[in-house]
Amino acid sequence: MKCMHCGKENQNTNIRCEFCGLELNPISSQENSNNIVSMSGKKIKYILIAMLIILVLLWIAVEIMFMVVGSHFDHAQKEESKDYVETEGRLLDYDNCRYEDGGELCEAIYEYTVDGQTYQVIPKLLSNQSGFQKTVIVRYDPSNPSKSIVEVGFGELFSIGIKGIVIILLMLILGIVVFCIMFRQLKKEQSCLGL
Repeated sequence: MKCMHCGKENQNTNIRCEFCGLELNPISSQENSNNIVSMSGKKIKYILIAMLIILVLLWIAVEIMFMVVGSHFDHAQKEESKDYVETEGRLLDYDNCRYEDGGELCEAIYEYTVDGQTYQVIPKLLSNQSGFQKTVIVRYDPSNPSKSIVEVGFGELFSIGIKGIVIILLMLILGIVVFCIMFRQLKKEQSCLGL
């Protein structure tokens, strides 16, 4: 039998070439092309898994940013108003409405009353009109009731961050399970082919 690699003649009973050491009975061209396709499939799977991991890490980074920003603003707002008194504010109207990102964004105007005097406050928040609560907690300076802030719930950003991370972790667990199933299937295919 002639070696396809080095071209030297070998005995018909040899499995490997006695000159170069390669297998004398190479895989047929059909099996060879199947292995190439299988290897391409493996590469695609690994690329997809790598892309999934990158997307998960980016999403986690965004969710952590929501948590950090939310907790920072919530803390800053509470620190600024630590000596303030709370009252209820009612949604009065919307102001400075404009279209951005395919939707209308507005500022809300809330009204609150202290000792019979009515005041207005606009929170530092843009949202669509349905995103504003009808009543909110207004914290005002008792020595100057016109100085006030609305607790707009920057803590909600923290909550969104936590929920997002939980969702991502569930997706990551699902991805790992799918990866393990694919890996087991790949191992079964390799053992059936004798690889």
